[in-house]
Amino acid sequence: NPAEVAQAGRTLGRIHAALRDVPPLPQTMVWNQMDWALAEQPFLEGLDWITQAIREGFDTAPKTLSEGIIHCDPRLTEFRFDGDRVGLLDWGEVMHAPHVFDLAATLSFLDEESDWVPFVSGYLEPSPAPVDELIYLPIMLKTRAALEGWVYARRKYYGIDLGQVAEHTNDSLIERSRENILAAEALPKDFYMP
Repeated sequence: NPAEVAQAGRTLGRIHAALRDVPPLPQTMVWNQMDWALAEQPFLEGLDWITQAIREGFDTAPKTLSEGIIHCDPRLTEFRFDGDRVGLLDWGEVMHAPHVFDLAATLSFLDEESDWVPFVSGYLEPSPAPVDELIYLPIMLKTRAALEGWVYARRKYYGIDLGQVAEHTNDSLIERSRENILAAEALPKDFYMP
């Protein structure tokens, strides 16, 4: 339903506006303090493309992007509707980062047939992120995919199978991360610009 998708986008934009000046708690991951993601790790052996994509994301995103506390995993399935009221569940991956990184997270879960325009249009109405920051969505999609690959590689190395065990393995999720990086690289820089 495009109207509900736009309503979800407006909700994420309102959340970003409300939380933009909230400082991160000591245990909150902070975008510009994620050097650990670039450190040499035994679980990244043979997976240099993960570190390369993360580094490119950190290097490409300007320090002037609007930022604040973000959900970090706002899939459309996490939004709950009650008439005109909309809530966003599952705040377990909160971080302090650019707002467009959160927007990229939502877009990363849409299948190819889904129309992203209602969500992005709804998001921009109340969002503190200006429209010109949408130019960074492809690199944010790439960075998100690489960070997911980092997590799955670490899980594999330590023998941790969490989440979608029946549907995926760590190996299949690492491969999906690689495919998502390639898909993000194929997007024109202005793909999401209105």
